[in-house]
Parts: sequence; structure tokens; C-alpha cells
Amino acid sequence: PTLPGLSDRKRFIWLGSVAEMDEHGRRLFLDKMLPLDERKSARKKWKSAHDALYILCDAIAGEDVQALSQERLRGLWQRFHVAVEQFWAHSALPELANYGSLPILEKKLWELVPESEVASVMEILTAPFGLSFYQEEEIDLAETEDISTHQKKYFWLRNSYGNVEVLPVAFFEERKPEIPNDVRARSTARLEKVIVEKDRVQTLYSIPQDVRAIADAIADGIHWQDVRKKDIWVYLHFNELLLDEIATRLKIEKEILSYATHDEITDFLADTSIPSDLAQRVEASGLYAYVDEFRVLGFEETNEYWKLYVDREVDTSVSELKGVVASKGSGVVKGRVRIVRDPREPGDFQKGDVLITTMTTPEYVFLMKNAVAIVTDEGGLTSHAAIVSRELGVPCIVGTKVATSVLKDGDVVEVDAQKGIVRKL
Repeated sequence: PTLPGLSDRKRFIWLGSVAEMDEHGRRLFLDKMLPLDERKSARKKWKSAHDALYILCDAIAGEDVQALSQERLRGLWQRFHVAVEQFWAHSALPELANYGSLPILEKKLWELVPESEVASVMEILTAPFGLSFYQEEEIDLAETEDISTHQKKYFWLRNSYGNVEVLPVAFFEERKPEIPNDVRARSTARLEKVIVEKDRVQTLYSIPQDVRAIADAIADGIHWQDVRKKDIWVYLHFNELLLDEIATRLKIEKEILSYATHDEITDFLADTSIPSDLAQRVEASGLYAYVDEFRVLGFEETNEYWKLYVDREVDTSVSELKGVVASKGSGVVKGRVRIVRDPREPGDFQKGDVLITTMTTPEYVFLMKNAVAIVTDEGGLTSHAAIVSRELGVPCIVGTKVATSVLKDGDVVEVDAQKGIVRKL
């Protein structure tokens, strides 16, 4: 589907037609995810691309990039991003397919399940079977005595598209006492409960096996997306290592260089002149992608798109918001609103607050663990917020569109994760 993307210093937003994304996703799901043989074949191709990317990451880790000649650095950068592109070509499948998969399942369930229970049954049937990489790290940390080795394995844990850092040993040392010793048993019990609950609702509502197969394919795609996110956080570390060295050699600020495309950076290393508008891209720039067409959007064009599609007026007088139930958790809860747009700057977020944000990433997990409920503007049953909130057992409503605009810090709200409603009190 057509995908323009807009960025400024704080935000990056992809825009897509809901109808086009759903239709494209529906076709991908039916062709490539629902048939088990096709899904296995797609995973095999993804695994091959994944392994090739990790081989290059290991190669970069073993290089003294400062000692490389310009030609060798350029070649390494180019090979790395060819591998990144191949990785994404296969990694995008479960996410894009999930856009169209949920309406297929929902339509089937409307014929089998009472209207009041459809959201609940959707949540249960699409729960992933595996642990998230965040929970895997917690289990490893609880069981290890060698925190230094653990740090080498998980130093990337708080990376994101907007932040790359190497976590020190102290980060893991401070967290270890907070993790229950029986965290593995708890996680295993939760996964066993997931299977029991799926079987229970299938029996209760006489859900046929072909409908269960749709739900299982969605659940598999959700877990696949989580594994992919881990790989992204890892490879971004090595991207940063190369970018640091390239910025130094080209005598340009790394933040500015980050707004060049991979191909442009390859050309810069071949002594191609740097475009005069590159620094301006930091303030406002964009991308337009459709099939084989790709171009960078200029400053003025991007600003027009921001005004037209993003910076819209919202009715802040409403007292009730609706969204998608991602996790029922304990059902109906009350709490104080805390709007967090940057997890590294959470403000006065306290345990028991209601976390309100546009969407979550792994950086948010440490806040999510302390939230009494989670509400997002964007996302659906396959989003990061949905995956993690289910693991944590925290009530979560996603896809409200306007929560961060309508609510404000200090508001007291009731989050009804049975019905997908947020009410101001």
C-alpha cells in the first residue's frame, strides 16, 4: 500500500489508508500466513535473512572501524544495509498481514459468540503462545549469577528507533533483586493458562477448527513481530557504530547524518557532495513509498502534510473514549492519568497511575509494569501494548485515536477493559 512517512525531531508517523491497509493485509494473511505450509516457508526465508544480518553484526563487532579504509568502510556499510533491507522484506509480513487478519476473525466470531463477548473472545484466542523477549530477559536475569555475561547478551534492551544505548552492568544489578525468583514458573503457568483459556472458549462457543486456525495464525504472527523487534534493537546498535565513524569522517553531526537515506550515505563515502537541505530534514522531512517508487519529501511539502493529516483539531470536551480491548486484566480500574510521550522522560509517573501514550515500545515496559491500566491512541490486538499488557495482566485499551489529546495529567479516569471504554470521573 501507499505509505508516506513524516518526521520531525520528536515524531515519525506512517500514514496509510485504512481500507487499503486492510485489503492488502487480508490478501497477505490469506495467502501467506493462514496456510501452515506457506507460513513455515515464510518463516524459513525470514530466518535465512535474520541469520545473514547477524553474521554481519558479528563482523562489525570484530572490526576496528576507525582503522578501516574509506573504501572498506563504505563496503561494510553497504553490505550491512543490503542485509537490513532483506531482513525487513521478510520481517514485515506478519505485521502487514495482521492489518487484514483481525476483521476476518471478528466476522467469523460474530456468527458464533454473543455480541457482548466478542471482544473478550478475540483477546483470548489471539494471545501469543510464546514469551516476549522482555520476559525471556527477566527469566535469564533471575537465574544467572554472571551478570557481566548477561549484560553482554542484553545490553540493547532499552534501544528503540529514537534511542540507542549500551546498558551498563549496574542496570541489570539494580533490577535483579526486584525480579521474583519464581518468575520462570509464573511465566510457564501463564502460558499454560493461555492454552486452557483458548480451549475453554472454543468449547463454550462451539468454535470450529478452521476459525481456531485463523486465531492461531494471528497469535503466531504477534509473537513473530516481537522476535523481530528484538532483532531490530540489536542491529540498531551496529548501525550506530558505523554511523558514529561515518559522521566523524565526513565532519557532520550524527543527528543530521541520520536523516540521510542509506544509499545517500553510501554515496557520501564515495565523496559525493552532501545535499544542502540535509540539516533542514531534521526539522521536517518525509518519505513516500509505493511499490518501486521511493522519494524523500522536502521541508515545505512535509509541513503541509503535517498540517493536513496530523495536527488536527480534537474535541476535548468529551467525557468518554472508546477503543479496542487488548487486555482485560482485572477488568474495571480507576486511577490518575499520566501522559507519557517519551519513556525516557516519564515526568511524575507513580505506581498505580494510568499510562496514556500514543503507542508503546519496549522502552515503555518498565512504566507498564507499574501502571494500573494502559491506554493508547494507536494500535490493535497485535500491537506492542497488547502483547505486553497481556503478559503483565494489566488492563489495556488501544486505538482510542485521541486519548493523549482529550485527557490531561491529573485527570482521574475509569478504565473499563471489559467494554473498551475510558471515562473521565
